[in-house]
Amino acid sequence: MAKERDSTGFTFTGPRKHERGTLANHADGLNSHYTAFTMSLRPTSRPVLSALTATLALALSPSLSACSGTTTPASGDAGTAEDAGIRSTETRIIDVGACKATIRTLPFMMSPHVSVGTAVEYNSNPPTSGPHYPLWAAFREYDQPVDRRYYVHDLEHGAVVLAYKCNSAAECPQLVEGLRKVVANIKTDPLCQSPVRVRYVLTPDPLLETQVAIAAWGTAYVADCLDVPTLSAFANDNYARGPENFCSDGVSTF
Repeated sequence: MAKERDSTGFTFTGPRKHERGTLANHADGLNSHYTAFTMSLRPTSRPVLSALTATLALALSPSLSACSGTTTPASGDAGTAEDAGIRSTETRIIDVGACKATIRTLPFMMSPHVSVGTAVEYNSNPPTSGPHYPLWAAFREYDQPVDRRYYVHDLEHGAVVLAYKCNSAAECPQLVEGLRKVVANIKTDPLCQSPVRVRYVLTPDPLLETQVAIAAWGTAYVADCLDVPTLSAFANDNYARGPENFCSDGVSTF
C-alpha cells in the first residue's frame, strides 16, 4: 500500500498507480483467474462465492460500463511514465566473495495481457514486469526454458523466478542443484495448498546476461556465480510482492 496525493492536494492510501492498472487491462484474464480460484475451494463453499460474485457484479456494473472505452496499450508498449509508475533504476552491489552480485530495482512497465506469440520488449534482463500472456506457468521446476511472457505473469502473482543461463537443465546440474536449495529456503506460503508449497518457477533461460538470476515483481538479483545465502535472502525479501497476490497454480504445458 502506498500514500499518494491527488490533484486536490488530499492524501489517500491505496495501491500504487502502476499496480492499480485498469479493468480493461485485466478483463481477458479474469475468467482464468476466477476458475482456478473457485476450483481450489471446497465444493460446499462455491455456492456462497457464486452469490457474492453476482452481488459484486451488480454493484460494479456502472463502473464497468464507464471503463468500456479504456484503451489498452499496444503489445510491448510500456505506456507513459505516469501510467507505468515513475521510479528510477537503482543498482546495489553485494559482496558474495567469489564474484559480483547485483540487485536491481526497475521501473514498472505497463503489464497488460497479450496474445500468445506477441513480440514483447522488456526493460530489464531478466524481466520484472511488463506485457505477458493470459496464462502463467505452474509453480515448479522445468527442464526446458519457460517463455518469459508466461513467467512474467507468475511475477505479477507474487512468485519468484529462479533462472540460469543454460539451454536445458541437463547442461547445468550444479546450478540446478544450488537453486533447488534456494527454493527449499523460501518460507512456506500460507496461501498455497498442497502439492504447491511456494510460488516459484525454476527454469533455464539462455537469454540471460549472467549465469544466474532471481526475478521478482520490479526487482532482480543477477550474478555470475551461485551464492545460496544471498539468493535465499533476496527470494524471501521479495516474495509475494506482485499486485495480484494469490497462489492459484498455472499451466505446465505450453
